[in-house]
Amino acid sequence: MPSGGARPRSGPPPDPRSGRSDARGISSELRVLPAAGYAGKPPPWPLPTGATRERALWKKIWRFPQAVAWADEEWRWLTIAHYVRWAVRSEAPGATPSMMTQVLRLADSIGLTPAGLLLNGWAIPAADGAATESAAPPPHQSNPPRRRLRAVKDDDDDPAN
Repeated sequence: MPSGGARPRSGPPPDPRSGRSDARGISSELRVLPAAGYAGKPPPWPLPTGATRERALWKKIWRFPQAVAWADEEWRWLTIAHYVRWAVRSEAPGATPSMMTQVLRLADSIGLTPAGLLLNGWAIPAADGAATESAAPPPHQSNPPRRRLRAVKDDDDDPAN
């Protein structure tokens, strides 16, 4: 096993909005995918066989916002199909933790997780009509609390003064 140095997927993914990413030349432009999802027709199932549940899940995930990007990248379709297959297998009784690990890795790879969205350079805005107030920073307090350390007496509290 190699020692030292960076390894794939070690540490947090690069944040394209940070100053360090600017210095490293990582684009701050994320591809914004429509929150409404993909309106096109799903491509045909790419694997030779497929259970009914696999084909149903295949059709379902092709309505996700990520499918807008997938439609432009035919080379991903096989990976997406493998995600679907492993996801269905992980639902069955007797599924092992390693199956779930595989599902999670494939989900990252195809952009179905927040980390996967960043790795792929995608962003999904809040749904239309949704409140965006939660993304705003909290308002700044004009008067900070007077007494932060209760173990230390303030001079104002000293009766000798």
